[in-house]
Amino acid sequence: RDLFDAEDTGWFEDAGLLDRLVTEKLSQAADEVRVEGWKWVEYALDFGHGASYRFRHVPGTDVALTPEEETEYQALLSEYEDIQDTYANCNDIPDDETERLNTLEAALAKFENRPMVYAPAEMVIAGARISLNWDGAVRIERGLVRPEGEPQAANGHDEQSREIAVNGAHADSYAAAAVYSEDFDDEAEAVSPKLPDRLVADLTAQQTLVLRERLAANPEIAHIAVLHALVLAVFYTRAGDQTCLQIEARPMPLDRYEPHFGLAHISKRLDERHAHWAGMLPTDPADLWERLLTLDFDNRAELLAYCAALTVNAVSDPWHGRAASRNHAGIGFRGDRFEPLRGPAL
Repeated sequence: RDLFDAEDTGWFEDAGLLDRLVTEKLSQAADEVRVEGWKWVEYALDFGHGASYRFRHVPGTDVALTPEEETEYQALLSEYEDIQDTYANCNDIPDDETERLNTLEAALAKFENRPMVYAPAEMVIAGARISLNWDGAVRIERGLVRPEGEPQAANGHDEQSREIAVNGAHADSYAAAAVYSEDFDDEAEAVSPKLPDRLVADLTAQQTLVLRERLAANPEIAHIAVLHALVLAVFYTRAGDQTCLQIEARPMPLDRYEPHFGLAHISKRLDERHAHWAGMLPTDPADLWERLLTLDFDNRAELLAYCAALTVNAVSDPWHGRAASRNHAGIGFRGDRFEPLRGPAL
């Protein structure tokens, strides 16, 4: 530390030693996770924000505390709260009490952050990633299925044609159910091969025109349809053909840049949001549209906001002329309801 460093800051002179110590810590954590039975386990100092978005996240099940564990947890929590209440109006806390608070926090974290239980059938195709969290703690992501690790679809389609992440219902299925059920049946896709191609094109163009009019007259379904298209782009792999809306959303990963400098807490919040929404989405491809219908307006709006947020690209690359989009990033979000983050001066 130098004279002007805050009490909890400073630097480590031997960066190589620090890297070795961290790598050893991550390797030890990986060994502990590996014995759980995952197909693969990998570790790194930092995989980069958004690096895990390409994986399907296998849902796990929380394990309830036993009566003995619940009693121990409540005792620790009560002691922790008592110490906090005692020194709530004090500027300084005695060192021994601070040390006790840290011990209690670590003990409580073991109860609150216990690993979930996963189905054995999922564990044989899924893995885990270990890295450092923004605050230096070990971060473990379990239940990640690589696109190439997905089993073949039951109907015999190869991996290229299978929806390999958590996918949504086919566009015609939800459109028929939500917009034009009284005019078209669910098997409208099964057009007779005897019809000329031009006639089929003309008939489906008429269907498209009717769908456009119906959707334009139904803002709620239009909102869900747009959300459905965005969710497919953000949370799923090779699922763009699952919507009849020609809306292109391209989430941009930032892992090849260095966005974490001083902003690791923001990356953490985004990752937590992604995990939250991924956990709410169904694993059955036929259930996504129905799941979106069950969400209330506030939840759909928040999910839409998150999906839209991941498509923001204000990066200035020398090989991409993006003056207009960067100008929009600077002025497009001004207003009473939005206060943009003040980042480093450019």
